[in-house]
Amino acid sequence: AGGVDVWINNAGTNGYLYENLADADPAVLEEIVLTNSLGSLLGCREAIRMMQAQPGGGHIFNLLGAGSDGSATKKYAAYGHTKAGMGQLTKSLAGELEGTMVGVHTISPGMVFTELISSGRYAFGSQGRFFVNTLAEPPNVPAQEIVTKVRNFMLEVEAARAGPEAGAGGGGAGAPPPPRHWGRAPA
Repeated sequence: AGGVDVWINNAGTNGYLYENLADADPAVLEEIVLTNSLGSLLGCREAIRMMQAQPGGGHIFNLLGAGSDGSATKKYAAYGHTKAGMGQLTKSLAGELEGTMVGVHTISPGMVFTELISSGRYAFGSQGRFFVNTLAEPPNVPAQEIVTKVRNFMLEVEAARAGPEAGAGGGGAGAPPPPRHWGRAPA
């Protein structure tokens, strides 16, 4: 039976609606919070349990989104609210897991042209459409970059665990590297 070496938390919905909070349907708000917050918590919880039960541990990567940096998310406040907690969750888990073989990190994929973004392209007028059409990248672009970075990171971890005899200069079976954050700038 195999294990889980990498877990990527990419939960994110805004209910595919862009509207002021006062106009939002409570059922949609519940869907957003359950998916983005509770989904991420439960995903991390399960990944941690599986990784702690295997000898090599593993690494969790939480994807950030609009609002993660505390900036305003007008017309999608619930989404921004849930994403603002991802950095805090990552730091909390990194603290809880310090000294173990499980690492927790963040990735900021930048603006990706998904159904979520597309559903809001008319909510902000012509300026909003221009902004999205200019800056948002097709999903395959950031996905390839993220996969490459995560693969390279895992190769570094393996080399460090192999130690100097493998030419890595690593420290054997020690704890994982400290938490990392990878951000992207739009092309």
